[in-house]
This record gives sequence, C-alpha cells and structure tokens, in this order.
Amino acid sequence: MHLTQIVMEATAGPKGEQVSRTFFLDRILERNTTDFEQVRPDPPFFPRLEGLIEEYRDEIREQLSEFGEIVAEAGQDIVFSAGARFPSKLQASEPDNAAWKYTGNKTDEDVLIFLSDSDNKSIPPHFRDEATSKVKLYVVASHVEDSKNFLGFFGDEIEQISNTVGQFVKMEEYNKGGEIARKYFNKKIEGTTLSDWYSERPVNEFEEEVLESVQNKIGVCLSNVNIEMEMGENPEYDVVALPLGDQSYRFAIEVKNYKQEDNEEVEEAPAVAMDSGELRNELITKPKEEADRADLSLITIVKGLKEDQYENLRRHADTSNVLLLNEENYDEELEEHLLKEPLRNLSE
Repeated sequence: MHLTQIVMEATAGPKGEQVSRTFFLDRILERNTTDFEQVRPDPPFFPRLEGLIEEYRDEIREQLSEFGEIVAEAGQDIVFSAGARFPSKLQASEPDNAAWKYTGNKTDEDVLIFLSDSDNKSIPPHFRDEATSKVKLYVVASHVEDSKNFLGFFGDEIEQISNTVGQFVKMEEYNKGGEIARKYFNKKIEGTTLSDWYSERPVNEFEEEVLESVQNKIGVCLSNVNIEMEMGENPEYDVVALPLGDQSYRFAIEVKNYKQEDNEEVEEAPAVAMDSGELRNELITKPKEEADRADLSLITIVKGLKEDQYENLRRHADTSNVLLLNEENYDEELEEHLLKEPLRNLSE
C-alpha cells in the first residue's frame, strides 16, 4: 500500500472573478465520469440515515475493503465526517470531505483519493482564508507505481484544463509527492535561523535500502537533507518523511550502519567497543536535537548493535520520544508509523 498527496490552489485568471477552490478537481471528475466512482451509499439511504448509521458505515467499509482494513476505517471517518452525529447534514453534499475510486486504465489497480478538510478544522476561523483556499488530496494505491501513474494522469489533466480556461482560472500552486517536502523546507528558512537547505542522494547502501523502504510506502519524502544554519552546526537528515504533508507525522530518519565490509558479524562491529553514553549521544541525543530544529520527530534505524545494546538504547529512546529501530524490524515499523497510523488519523 502506498500513500501520497497532492496540494493545489486555484485562483482567478486575468478575465476571471471568484473561483471555487475545487475547480480543477471538479473539472477532472467531469471529464472522466466513467473512471471515477464516488464512495457513498445510494440516495435512498439518506431519508433513513438516523436509524441506519451502522449500515451506512458498513457499506463505506465494504466499498473500500480492497484497500485493506486501515484504509477502510480511515475512509469511514472521512466520508462520514460530522454527519455521524447529525445525519440530516448528509442530505446535501459535503464538499470538504469526500472520496473517489479511480478505476481508469492509467493504473493497474484501483486508486483511492480522499478530499479531506481536517487540516483546516484546527485552524481558528480568522486564520483560515489562506489554508482553505488550498485543496489537499490524499492518494492511496496498492503499489508505488500506481501512485506515480495516477499522479502523471492527474497532472496531465490539470495541464489540459489550464490550457483551456487559463484566461479565467489559473493554477496558482500545484505540488505533489517530494515537491511538498521541498516546500516544507523552503517555508522553514523564512524568518528562522535556517538559512538554506539542499537534498542529495543517499551516501551508502544501507541509506539506499531505508530510502527505498520509505518510498515504497509514502510519496512525500526526501533523501539526505542538509540544513545550513546561520549559527551552530548544520543538521543533516538521512531521510525526511512527511506522510500527511506539513500538518502532522513529520519525521527525520537517522540511518546508522556500524557494520563494515570487512566485519559483517555484529560481534566485530565498531559499536561493540563503544560505551552506552557514546551510542546514546550518537543515535538519540544529537540527532534528536537536529530533528527538533526543523520541527521533525526522530526515527533512528541502526545496524550492527548487539541485542543487549539495542534493548538498552531502546529504553532510553522511548523516554526521549525517539523511535529506535534495527535492521530486523525497521521495515514493518516504518509501515506502521509512516503509513498505517497516519491513515488511521487522517480525519482528525
């Protein structure tokens, strides 16, 4: 399963006036009516919704079952939204919370898109103008290639529509995947002690393995992010992962390999000779301080520790709100923290 995001903002063109923030999404759905299926019950349900809450939720769950239990539960909450307590509200459309399945031929399997306004609900009303002008779509696919193919299709649609309506409506902003992570850091250097940043390729094989694991789960990520500070030491993050964009679940991932080509056995790794204080500083304390500078939570993935070293350090990591993983468990744990948990909380 793979999760990525699209952020877009429509504004009036030279000859235009007011424009709906979902203009481009609405046009794409209209142009591809046979390829998009909105996730919702049939209209006859609505007059009886108050007494059929559980049946409604079960139907949503069934429609999303092919995407797995986690997505189905998140979809229930997003599509159902506040109407769970006030069914009469669902008599009319809910433009800020909706879901569609893409069933077209641009992807091998169906792709699910969520339009969720949950990011804006926590923003005080007098600060909402800029936030609510943006449309945020969460894209869930069975495989990373289907995610990429859907983003390509969606981008082509945006370009074709823009060429037709450009005098009246224009796309002020369109970002997807890693572009959203880049914008996160561009905003961070405005008015802070961060003066610049850049991203590079992984520097070793283990970093490449971890990056591939992250990329197979989420699209909003970057490798080897280097921050330039006005004062002090410059932080460096081996991987940055933003499953839900800039809103929550923001992670810096520190990747450390103590094994070397000439000593693949853990007993021969350099970490065996290091005391617990050195390891705690190198794997937890220092990288957490660096992650905090960019408002990121820290995940450290380490290879080459003895079992007792790992368990001891993991206890220290837990008390520091750091997730410490090893080569045996990191892929499964990343799926939980980068994919499943953010999906569970997508509607909050």
